[in-house]
Amino acid sequence: MRAPTTFGVILLAVLGLGSPAGASQCDRSLFESALENESTSPSFVLITVIDEQSGEQSVVCTAAPFLLGALHRELGAGYGQEGVARVKAAARASPALTFRFSKSKALANVRSRYTATILETVRVRLAGLSDADLLDGFAWSSGPLHEIYTDAPDGSAYRDAVAHILLERCIGVRRADRSGMLQLRADRLTKP
Repeated sequence: MRAPTTFGVILLAVLGLGSPAGASQCDRSLFESALENESTSPSFVLITVIDEQSGEQSVVCTAAPFLLGALHRELGAGYGQEGVARVKAAARASPALTFRFSKSKALANVRSRYTATILETVRVRLAGLSDADLLDGFAWSSGPLHEIYTDAPDGSAYRDAVAHILLERCIGVRRADRSGMLQLRADRLTKP
């Protein structure tokens, strides 16, 4: 079988273009913002990943650069200006934020650090809190909600699960470059 030669054919293989519904305006806005964040404190994205080999589908919270890296691997795109533009275009082309991967190295880049059990534990812990409570609890590095992942045996898994829940609640979040702690989008903070 001949390898695909056009960007469009490759794009169809990567993206979940047959998804039933597009992402919400909030999801799309947070996703676009995360793609544009090229700082050393990467933003998280909430995406659906489909393993083309097994058919397994999962909703995953990962740092935006990990998604872009997976797309680089899946598309065989270089890391020069043209390859980066190609990958970002592929990321933006998915209306439902659903991505199909057939290459194991691409899938490894977007595998979830947390299990369904960890996600449910975090979901229950945060369920009764209002958005204002979440913003206050995570707004500053000394905020009390950071303990959910800083005191956990597998802190990075719990941290990513917390980011998952925050994104579900339309609260943008990134990972601080030095501490690894969660930082919320500045436009959502309620304290000075």
